[in-house]
Amino acid sequence: MRRANSSVFTCFIASFFYKKIIVQDQFMVFFTFFSFMWLFLCGVWAFYQFVGDASLAWLGLTVNSLALPFWVAYRHFKAEKINADLRETPAFFLVLTGLLITLLTDQEKGVPLYFSLYNLFIVLLYLFQFSRLRFPRDYKTMLEFPPATRGSSDESEEKASLWVFLRSPWCAHSRAVVTCLEQNAGKFAEAGVRITLWLAKGNRISGNKPLAENIEIKTWAGGEVGVEMDGGQPLLARISGQGSDALKPSYWLLDSCGRILWRHLPANYRTPGDPLQALGFVGRAG
Repeated sequence: MRRANSSVFTCFIASFFYKKIIVQDQFMVFFTFFSFMWLFLCGVWAFYQFVGDASLAWLGLTVNSLALPFWVAYRHFKAEKINADLRETPAFFLVLTGLLITLLTDQEKGVPLYFSLYNLFIVLLYLFQFSRLRFPRDYKTMLEFPPATRGSSDESEEKASLWVFLRSPWCAHSRAVVTCLEQNAGKFAEAGVRITLWLAKGNRISGNKPLAENIEIKTWAGGEVGVEMDGGQPLLARISGQGSDALKPSYWLLDSCGRILWRHLPANYRTPGDPLQALGFVGRAG
């Protein structure tokens, strides 16, 4: 009986901890920052050990540690050309490759092996837990946006409006979405769809090339629809005071009355989805 009660109490505490701490955006931001700092420093230290020791086990740990930070940094600067996937396949492949090298060469089963396994655990948490999105449950049953939040975006002559909530301009995935919309602005114009890019307060899209005529940028001032990400900006940006709020990336196709014709709520901010899917639902506007 005591064991049963102890198990129930343990499950209750674990559930409370998960709901109150693990799922909070602030904790996710902190964990992401800590994880990438650990992976980078661990990789640099392992490379230093490899240079001095010339052991392949240390080389495996170096590859295992630096794969994800280097890949994310590379994709950040090449956001317009490289699309992310849920598993970040190139980086994940290198993480497993480094672990395999360490398993085959670390005969003593020492630090390189243990750190490689620990790094794999961190990478899996980041990929499948700490970059995911949680939307309100009523999003999937909501039929229209509240008039107070629609503003004047539904007063144009187009058949429909595609609302695109961007996480932030500093997000590589958001910049990739903007590039995709710019390249296909003509298709949306032909279908009679006006595109509205929503950004959080303090955000702006920088660039030398102006956006297409049927694309407008607006600042989301909040409302009855909870698309704000509490603490969604990177930790370094928040500490330096240069960061700004973030929004949960999503797509909403609305008719002239604000009725929702189609929506896409991604499960992970690294995979915002293809906005071109909205073109297949414009006919619902009548």
